[in-house]
Amino acid sequence: LGVPHRLAQKSIFSYRHSGSSRMAAILSHRAGSCIPAACSHRHASLNNIATLGRQSHYNQSSQAQSARQITGVHVQSSRQRQRVRMAAGMQDDGAQRSLKETAAHDELIDKLVACTSESELGRVVAENILAVDPKFWLRVATRSDTAASSADKDRLRVMAEKVMLLVNTVMRKTEQQLVDSSRTLQEVMSAAADEKGEWYLPLTPTQVSAVRTAMEKRSEQLNEAMLSNAFAWIKKCQEDRFDTMVQLIQKVLQLYAAQQLNTRDTNGVEGALNQVLYAEEAEWGPLVRKIATEGQVSEPQFMEALQRRMEATVLGLQSGSYTQRVQAEYLKEVEGRAKSVFKELAL
Repeated sequence: LGVPHRLAQKSIFSYRHSGSSRMAAILSHRAGSCIPAACSHRHASLNNIATLGRQSHYNQSSQAQSARQITGVHVQSSRQRQRVRMAAGMQDDGAQRSLKETAAHDELIDKLVACTSESELGRVVAENILAVDPKFWLRVATRSDTAASSADKDRLRVMAEKVMLLVNTVMRKTEQQLVDSSRTLQEVMSAAADEKGEWYLPLTPTQVSAVRTAMEKRSEQLNEAMLSNAFAWIKKCQEDRFDTMVQLIQKVLQLYAAQQLNTRDTNGVEGALNQVLYAEEAEWGPLVRKIATEGQVSEPQFMEALQRRMEATVLGLQSGSYTQRVQAEYLKEVEGRAKSVFKELAL
Protein backbone atom coordinates (compact mmCIF):
# COMPACT_ATOMS: atom_id res chain seq x y z
CA LEU A 1 0.00 0.00 0.00
CA GLY A 2 1.39 3.35 -0.93
CA VAL A 3 0.91 6.84 0.42
CA PRO A 4 -1.27 8.89 -1.96
CA HIS A 5 0.51 11.74 -3.68
CA ARG A 6 -0.18 15.19 -2.20
CA LEU A 7 0.63 18.69 -3.20
CA ALA A 8 4.07 19.79 -2.02
CA GLN A 9 3.93 21.63 1.29
CA LYS A 10 6.47 23.35 3.44
CA SER A 11 5.05 21.78 6.59
CA ILE A 12 7.00 19.19 8.56
CA PHE A 13 4.00 16.92 8.08
CA SER A 14 4.05 16.90 4.26
CA TYR A 15 4.44 13.52 2.58
CA ARG A 16 6.76 12.73 -0.30
CA HIS A 17 6.12 9.36 -1.96
CA SER A 18 5.30 5.80 -0.97
CA GLY A 19 7.36 2.80 0.03
CA SER A 20 8.28 0.55 2.95
CA SER A 21 11.38 0.21 5.12
CA ARG A 22 12.81 -1.67 8.06
CA MET A 23 13.94 0.04 11.24
CA ALA A 24 17.37 -1.60 10.75
CA ALA A 25 17.77 0.44 7.51
CA ILE A 26 17.81 3.18 9.78
CA LEU A 27 30.83 18.20 5.20
CA SER A 28 57.61 49.60 -15.68
CA HIS A 29 56.50 50.00 -18.92
CA ARG A 30 58.27 53.24 -19.59
CA ALA A 31 57.74 55.41 -22.73
CA GLY A 32 61.06 56.05 -24.60
CA SER A 33 61.60 59.38 -26.29
CA CYS A 34 62.62 59.28 -29.99
CA ILE A 35 64.88 62.10 -31.03
CA PRO A 36 64.60 62.90 -34.79
CA ALA A 37 67.79 62.54 -36.76
CA ALA A 38 69.60 65.73 -37.79
CA CYS A 39 68.72 66.74 -41.32
CA SER A 40 69.55 69.74 -43.50
CA HIS A 41 67.68 71.90 -45.92
CA ARG A 42 64.07 71.46 -47.12
CA HIS A 43 64.04 67.78 -47.92
CA ALA A 44 65.48 67.06 -44.66
CA SER A 45 63.01 69.43 -43.06
CA LEU A 46 60.02 67.65 -44.66
CA ASN A 47 61.31 64.33 -43.50
CA ASN A 48 61.86 65.85 -40.11
CA ILE A 49 58.28 67.15 -40.02
CA ALA A 50 56.95 63.74 -40.95
CA THR A 51 59.19 62.13 -38.36
CA LEU A 52 58.15 64.65 -35.76
CA GLY A 53 54.49 63.97 -36.62
CA ARG A 54 55.01 60.28 -36.11
CA GLN A 55 57.06 60.92 -32.99
CA SER A 56 54.47 63.34 -31.70
CA HIS A 57 51.75 60.73 -32.15
CA TYR A 58 54.01 58.13 -30.55
CA ASN A 59 54.90 60.45 -27.68
CA GLN A 60 51.25 61.36 -27.18
CA SER A 61 50.33 57.69 -27.11
CA SER A 62 53.21 56.99 -24.76
CA GLN A 63 52.26 59.90 -22.55
CA ALA A 64 48.64 58.76 -22.54
CA GLN A 65 49.77 55.25 -21.64
CA SER A 66 52.03 56.63 -18.94
CA ALA A 67 49.16 58.78 -17.69
CA ARG A 68 46.93 55.74 -17.58
CA GLN A 69 49.60 53.86 -15.71
CA ILE A 70 50.05 56.72 -13.28
CA THR A 71 46.29 57.05 -12.89
CA GLY A 72 46.09 53.32 -12.35
CA VAL A 73 48.70 53.57 -9.64
CA HIS A 74 46.69 56.31 -7.96
CA VAL A 75 43.48 54.26 -8.23
CA GLN A 76 45.25 51.24 -6.87
CA SER A 77 46.66 53.29 -4.04
CA SER A 78 43.21 54.65 -3.32
CA ARG A 79 41.79 51.17 -3.21
CA GLN A 80 44.62 50.07 -1.00
CA ARG A 81 43.88 52.93 1.34
CA GLN A 82 40.20 51.97 1.32
CA ARG A 83 41.08 48.38 2.15
CA VAL A 84 43.33 49.56 4.94
CA ARG A 85 40.51 51.73 6.32
CA MET A 86 38.07 48.81 6.07
CA ALA A 87 40.53 46.50 7.77
CA ALA A 88 41.04 49.08 10.49
CA GLY A 89 37.27 49.41 10.88
CA MET A 90 36.90 45.64 11.13
CA GLN A 91 39.64 45.56 13.73
CA ASP A 92 37.80 48.27 15.66
CA ASP A 93 34.54 46.30 15.42
CA GLY A 94 36.34 43.16 16.51
CA ALA A 95 37.90 45.00 19.40
CA GLN A 96 34.51 46.36 20.45
CA ARG A 97 32.97 42.90 20.28
CA SER A 98 35.86 41.51 22.28
CA LEU A 99 35.38 44.19 24.93
CA LYS A 100 31.66 43.45 25.11
CA GLU A 101 32.33 39.72 25.45
CA THR A 102 34.87 40.38 28.18
CA ALA A 103 32.44 42.65 30.01
CA ALA A 104 29.70 39.99 29.74
CA HIS A 105 32.03 37.30 31.05
CA ASP A 106 33.13 39.55 33.90
CA GLU A 107 29.51 40.21 34.82
CA LEU A 108 28.73 36.48 34.84
CA ILE A 109 31.86 35.68 36.85
CA ASP A 110 30.97 38.32 39.43
CA LYS A 111 27.42 36.95 39.66
CA LEU A 112 28.69 33.40 40.15
CA VAL A 113 31.23 34.45 42.78
CA ALA A 114 28.52 36.37 44.64
CA CYS A 115 26.20 33.33 44.93
CA THR A 116 25.64 32.48 48.58
CA SER A 117 24.12 29.00 48.20
CA GLU A 118 24.45 25.90 46.05
CA SER A 119 20.88 26.25 44.78
CA GLU A 120 21.47 29.84 43.71
CA LEU A 121 24.70 28.86 41.96
CA GLY A 122 22.94 26.01 40.17
CA ARG A 123 20.17 28.34 39.03
CA VAL A 124 22.63 30.90 37.64
CA VAL A 125 24.61 28.20 35.84
CA ALA A 126 21.43 26.73 34.33
CA GLU A 127 20.29 30.14 33.10
CA ASN A 128 23.69 30.89 31.52
CA ILE A 129 24.79 27.42 30.46
CA LEU A 130 25.49 28.51 26.86
CA ALA A 131 27.72 31.35 28.06
CA VAL A 132 30.00 28.94 29.94
CA ASP A 133 32.23 28.41 26.91
CA PRO A 134 36.02 28.23 26.42
CA LYS A 135 36.27 32.03 26.39
CA PHE A 136 34.57 32.08 29.77
CA TRP A 137 37.20 29.78 31.26
CA LEU A 138 40.00 31.78 29.68
CA ARG A 139 38.60 34.91 31.31
CA VAL A 140 38.41 33.13 34.68
CA ALA A 141 42.07 32.13 34.31
CA THR A 142 43.07 35.68 33.35
CA ARG A 143 41.27 37.17 36.32
CA SER A 144 42.86 34.60 38.62
CA ASP A 145 46.33 35.49 37.33
CA THR A 146 45.68 39.21 37.85
CA ALA A 147 43.78 38.90 41.15
CA ALA A 148 44.63 41.65 43.62
CA SER A 149 44.82 39.28 46.57
CA SER A 150 45.06 35.61 47.40
CA ALA A 151 41.53 35.75 48.79
CA ASP A 152 40.17 36.88 45.41
CA LYS A 153 42.11 34.12 43.70
CA ASP A 154 40.71 31.53 46.10
CA ARG A 155 37.15 32.71 45.51
CA LEU A 156 37.65 32.40 41.76
CA ARG A 157 39.15 28.92 42.15
CA VAL A 158 36.29 27.66 44.35
CA MET A 159 33.70 29.13 41.98
CA ALA A 160 35.37 27.56 38.94
CA GLU A 161 35.46 24.12 40.58
CA LYS A 162 31.76 24.26 41.50
CA VAL A 163 30.71 25.56 38.10
CA MET A 164 32.73 22.84 36.33
CA LEU A 165 30.97 20.15 38.38
CA LEU A 166 27.55 21.67 37.62
CA VAL A 167 28.27 21.93 33.89
CA ASN A 168 29.46 18.31 33.75
CA THR A 169 26.31 17.24 35.60
CA VAL A 170 24.10 19.12 33.15
CA MET A 171 25.94 17.58 30.20
CA ARG A 172 25.59 14.04 31.56
CA LYS A 173 21.92 14.63 32.27
CA THR A 174 21.38 15.99 28.76
CA GLU A 175 23.14 13.02 27.18
CA GLN A 176 21.03 10.63 29.24
CA GLN A 177 17.86 12.48 28.22
CA LEU A 178 18.82 12.09 24.56
CA VAL A 179 19.38 8.36 25.05
CA ASP A 180 16.07 7.97 26.88
CA SER A 181 14.17 10.06 24.34
CA SER A 182 15.64 8.04 21.48
CA ARG A 183 14.44 4.87 23.16
CA THR A 184 10.99 6.41 23.69
CA LEU A 185 10.71 7.37 20.04
CA GLN A 186 11.73 3.88 18.94
CA GLU A 187 9.14 2.30 21.21
CA VAL A 188 6.37 4.57 19.92
CA MET A 189 7.26 3.87 16.32
CA SER A 190 7.58 0.14 16.97
CA ALA A 191 3.94 0.09 18.07
CA ALA A 192 2.96 0.59 14.42
CA ALA A 193 5.25 -2.13 13.03
CA ASP A 194 4.11 -5.59 12.00
CA GLU A 195 5.56 -8.85 13.28
CA LYS A 196 8.50 -8.49 10.89
CA GLY A 197 9.34 -5.01 12.15
CA GLU A 198 8.08 -3.33 8.99
CA TRP A 199 5.70 -0.45 8.31
CA TYR A 200 3.36 0.08 5.40
CA LEU A 201 1.82 3.48 4.87
CA PRO A 202 -0.78 4.69 5.33
CA LEU A 203 -1.12 3.19 8.80
CA THR A 204 -4.26 1.19 9.50
CA PRO A 205 -6.68 2.38 12.20
CA THR A 206 -5.40 -0.43 14.43
CA GLN A 207 -1.81 0.77 14.02
CA VAL A 208 -2.80 4.38 14.69
CA SER A 209 -4.57 3.28 17.85
CA ALA A 210 -1.47 1.32 18.92
CA VAL A 211 0.73 4.39 18.46
CA ARG A 212 -1.67 6.54 20.48
CA THR A 213 -1.74 3.96 23.25
CA ALA A 214 2.07 3.86 23.29
CA MET A 215 2.15 7.65 23.56
CA GLU A 216 -0.33 7.71 26.43
CA LYS A 217 1.76 5.18 28.34
CA ARG A 218 4.85 7.37 27.84
CA SER A 219 3.20 10.78 28.12
CA GLU A 220 5.87 12.04 30.55
CA GLN A 221 8.63 11.16 28.08
CA LEU A 222 7.02 13.03 25.17
CA ASN A 223 9.17 16.10 25.74
CA GLU A 224 11.45 18.46 23.86
CA ALA A 225 14.27 15.93 23.81
CA MET A 226 12.07 13.34 22.07
CA LEU A 227 10.96 15.89 19.48
CA SER A 228 14.57 16.96 18.94
CA ASN A 229 15.46 13.35 18.21
CA ALA A 230 12.50 13.06 15.83
CA PHE A 231 13.67 16.05 13.78
CA ALA A 232 17.24 14.75 13.76
CA TRP A 233 15.99 11.40 12.46
CA ILE A 234 13.90 13.12 9.79
CA LYS A 235 16.94 15.02 8.56
CA LYS A 236 19.11 11.90 8.50
CA CYS A 237 16.44 9.83 6.73
CA GLN A 238 15.96 12.55 4.12
CA GLU A 239 19.70 12.57 3.45
CA ASP A 240 19.72 8.77 3.14
CA ARG A 241 16.49 8.76 1.07
CA PHE A 242 14.55 6.63 3.56
CA ASP A 243 11.32 8.30 2.51
CA THR A 244 8.97 5.89 4.25
CA MET A 245 10.76 6.42 7.56
CA VAL A 246 10.38 10.20 7.09
CA GLN A 247 6.65 9.74 6.52
CA LEU A 248 6.31 7.51 9.56
CA ILE A 249 8.04 10.00 11.87
CA GLN A 250 5.87 12.78 10.46
CA LYS A 251 2.82 10.66 11.24
CA VAL A 252 4.05 10.19 14.80
CA LEU A 253 4.47 13.96 15.12
CA GLN A 254 0.90 14.45 13.87
CA LEU A 255 -0.46 12.04 16.47
CA TYR A 256 1.66 13.70 19.14
CA ALA A 257 0.26 17.14 18.24
CA ALA A 258 -3.30 15.81 18.25
CA GLN A 259 -2.79 14.32 21.69
CA GLN A 260 -1.23 17.48 23.13
CA LEU A 261 -3.87 19.81 21.68
CA ASN A 262 -6.84 17.77 22.86
CA THR A 263 -8.45 19.54 25.82
CA ARG A 264 -10.82 16.63 26.56
CA ASP A 265 -13.86 18.89 26.11
CA THR A 266 -16.73 17.05 24.43
CA ASN A 267 -19.48 19.69 24.26
CA GLY A 268 -19.96 22.87 22.29
CA VAL A 269 -17.49 24.43 19.92
CA GLU A 270 -14.48 23.23 21.92
CA GLY A 271 -15.77 19.67 21.75
CA ALA A 272 -16.28 19.96 18.00
CA LEU A 273 -12.77 21.33 17.57
CA ASN A 274 -11.32 18.52 19.69
CA GLN A 275 -13.16 16.01 17.54
CA VAL A 276 -11.51 17.41 14.40
CA LEU A 277 -8.06 17.78 15.96
CA TYR A 278 -8.02 14.21 17.26
CA ALA A 279 -9.26 12.71 13.99
CA GLU A 280 -7.12 11.34 11.20
CA GLU A 281 -6.02 13.84 8.57
CA ALA A 282 -8.27 12.29 5.92
CA GLU A 283 -11.27 12.82 8.22
CA TRP A 284 -10.75 16.54 8.85
CA GLY A 285 -12.70 17.73 5.81
CA PRO A 286 -15.69 15.39 6.22
CA LEU A 287 -15.91 16.16 9.95
CA VAL A 288 -15.86 19.93 9.43
CA ARG A 289 -18.48 19.56 6.70
CA LYS A 290 -20.68 17.44 8.96
CA ILE A 291 -20.37 19.87 11.87
CA ALA A 292 -21.23 22.81 9.62
CA THR A 293 -24.13 21.22 7.74
CA GLU A 294 -25.75 19.87 10.89
CA GLY A 295 -25.61 23.32 12.44
CA GLN A 296 -23.59 22.22 15.48
CA VAL A 297 -21.11 25.07 15.07
CA SER A 298 -20.99 28.03 12.72
CA GLU A 299 -17.92 28.99 10.75
CA PRO A 300 -17.10 32.06 12.91
CA GLN A 301 -17.41 30.01 16.09
CA PHE A 302 -15.19 27.22 14.79
CA MET A 303 -12.52 29.57 13.45
CA GLU A 304 -12.52 31.65 16.66
CA ALA A 305 -12.04 28.50 18.76
CA LEU A 306 -9.22 27.43 16.46
CA GLN A 307 -7.64 30.86 16.77
CA ARG A 308 -7.83 30.68 20.58
CA ARG A 309 -6.10 27.31 20.51
CA MET A 310 -3.40 28.77 18.26
CA GLU A 311 -2.86 31.74 20.59
CA ALA A 312 -2.57 29.41 23.58
CA THR A 313 0.05 27.38 21.70
CA VAL A 314 2.10 30.38 20.58
CA LEU A 315 1.93 32.27 23.87
CA GLY A 316 1.89 29.37 26.28
CA LEU A 317 4.78 27.30 24.94
CA GLN A 318 8.46 28.16 24.83
CA SER A 319 9.20 30.34 21.83
CA GLY A 320 11.15 28.53 19.12
CA SER A 321 10.78 25.11 20.76
CA TYR A 322 9.99 21.97 18.80
CA THR A 323 6.87 21.56 20.96
CA GLN A 324 5.57 24.93 19.81
CA ARG A 325 6.53 24.34 16.20
CA VAL A 326 4.87 20.91 15.88
CA GLN A 327 1.60 21.96 17.49
CA ALA A 328 1.41 25.30 15.66
CA GLU A 329 1.99 23.70 12.26
CA TYR A 330 -0.62 21.04 13.03
CA LEU A 331 -3.16 23.75 13.85
CA LYS A 332 -2.28 25.65 10.66
CA GLU A 333 -2.98 22.55 8.56
CA VAL A 334 -6.32 22.02 10.27
CA GLU A 335 -7.12 25.71 9.73
CA GLY A 336 -6.33 25.48 6.03
CA ARG A 337 -8.50 22.40 5.58
CA ALA A 338 -11.39 23.98 7.51
CA LYS A 339 -11.24 27.17 5.45
CA SER A 340 -11.43 25.14 2.24
CA VAL A 341 -14.50 23.31 3.46
CA PHE A 342 -16.29 26.46 4.60
CA LYS A 343 -15.45 28.11 1.29
CA GLU A 344 -16.98 25.22 -0.64
CA LEU A 345 -20.11 25.31 1.52
CA ALA A 346 -20.53 29.05 0.87
CA LEU A 347 -20.72 28.57 -2.90
